[in-house]
Amino acid sequence: MWDSSAKQDKLNFYELNYTPRRASEAHDESTYSDLMYFENPTVIPDAFRNLKVPQQMIHPNDYRILQHLKLIPENFPISQVSYTTSLNGKNEYVVGYSLPMNFTLNSGETIRAVKPLWAVSFGNAFNTNSTPPQDLAADFNEVAQRLIVAEGLHARANEGCDYRLNHNLCAAEKNAILGILIERYKRRKERKPELNNLKFEDIIFKKQMWNPSKSFKAGYNGHPGSSTPAIHAQANQKIPISQFQDKWKNNYNYHKKYDLWHLPSYGRHATHYSHYDAQNGVPSFFATPDPVISSDEHDYAAKHNIRIGRTIVRDQRKGYA
Repeated sequence: MWDSSAKQDKLNFYELNYTPRRASEAHDESTYSDLMYFENPTVIPDAFRNLKVPQQMIHPNDYRILQHLKLIPENFPISQVSYTTSLNGKNEYVVGYSLPMNFTLNSGETIRAVKPLWAVSFGNAFNTNSTPPQDLAADFNEVAQRLIVAEGLHARANEGCDYRLNHNLCAAEKNAILGILIERYKRRKERKPELNNLKFEDIIFKKQMWNPSKSFKAGYNGHPGSSTPAIHAQANQKIPISQFQDKWKNNYNYHKKYDLWHLPSYGRHATHYSHYDAQNGVPSFFATPDPVISSDEHDYAAKHNIRIGRTIVRDQRKGYA
């Protein structure tokens, strides 16, 4: 659950002693003892009738039990709940998002976005192994590490993140960026199956740069933190990961070992993003976003900008090639 009441924007984790069911699972009192909470546990609340994909929604009894335990806010509407998975696909989650709110850009303009408020792993026993999917392209780790440096999430004292974020929200922001890298890779493979040898670095440089700024390219190549002509002159000189500073490597390796693969992708299928604190002007993909893909027409998160940490992300798969 998120806690924004303190000076630090916090994401706190809680462990349950059971695995919440799917809405598609029939109630079995001998296994779950729902009579402890409900007079008639077989009654289905109106909001849970006619679900489009019951396998991708938490069981209504567990939803109400978690509200009783204060892990889901009371009367939270399921119309603001979306299904997502971990980046390795091993864990499934339902995530509750806020109503749209304004966030201020560096320019003083505002952007509308929702933010995740809570998430629950359900359906299968929670897998804490932060291991990558088997079919991951070989260059992912190098590209991911370079991307974290280029995005400025590598060297600050707070595990590379903004001081206002706690560890879990720092990890969520890094996952949002790396999730976009993975989603763009999947989308291009989807639309162009003939690309048998597609690499993650192709997503950074082809057909266009991930970020056209000189400072991004300099950071990606291992020369972050300056916009001086001297640094830009080195931008095309890619130094090997082995020569990255220990702090950068340690922050990435810790994230990869403990947080990267098994935590929820709060941005779902996001393909575009903005570090809104530093943004001068609203990016076009936020101002006039592409329509969502047909399978997500009724999905709450797919239809909104999503704020994760100090980053705002957007699902623009329909127009991404």
